[in-house]
Amino acid sequence: HMGVGGDDSWSQSVHPEFLLTQPHYQYQLTLRVKASSPQ
Repeated sequence: HMGVGGDDSWSQSVHPEFLLTQPHYQYQLTLRVKASSPQ
Protein backbone atom coordinates (compact mmCIF):
# COMPACT_ATOMS: atom_id res chain seq x y z
CA HIS A 1 0.00 0.00 0.00
CA MET A 2 1.45 3.35 -0.99
CA GLY A 3 -1.07 5.89 0.28
CA VAL A 4 -2.93 8.08 -2.19
CA GLY A 5 -3.27 7.03 -5.82
CA GLY A 6 -5.60 4.07 -5.53
CA ASP A 7 -9.37 3.92 -5.81
CA ASP A 8 -9.88 3.91 -2.06
CA SER A 9 -7.93 3.85 1.19
CA TRP A 10 -8.00 0.06 1.57
CA SER A 11 -6.69 -0.96 -1.87
CA GLN A 12 -3.34 -2.68 -1.70
CA SER A 13 -1.79 -1.21 -4.83
CA VAL A 14 -1.57 2.06 -6.73
CA HIS A 15 -2.56 2.36 -10.40
CA PRO A 16 0.56 2.30 -12.64
CA GLU A 17 -0.13 5.78 -14.04
CA PHE A 18 0.24 7.22 -10.52
CA LEU A 19 3.53 5.51 -9.63
CA LEU A 20 6.71 7.59 -9.42
CA THR A 21 9.10 5.64 -11.64
CA GLN A 22 11.99 8.08 -12.12
CA PRO A 23 14.93 8.08 -9.67
CA HIS A 24 14.87 11.91 -9.31
CA TYR A 25 12.17 14.56 -9.58
CA GLN A 26 12.39 18.33 -9.46
CA TYR A 27 9.63 20.74 -8.56
CA GLN A 28 9.22 24.38 -7.66
CA LEU A 29 6.91 26.04 -5.17
CA THR A 30 6.25 29.77 -4.93
CA LEU A 31 4.55 31.35 -1.92
CA ARG A 32 3.28 34.90 -2.10
CA VAL A 33 2.13 36.95 0.87
CA LYS A 34 -0.81 39.24 0.23
CA ALA A 35 -1.11 42.44 2.22
CA SER A 36 -3.96 42.27 4.69
CA SER A 37 -6.70 44.87 4.54
CA PRO A 38 -7.41 46.94 7.67
CA GLN A 39 -10.48 45.85 9.61
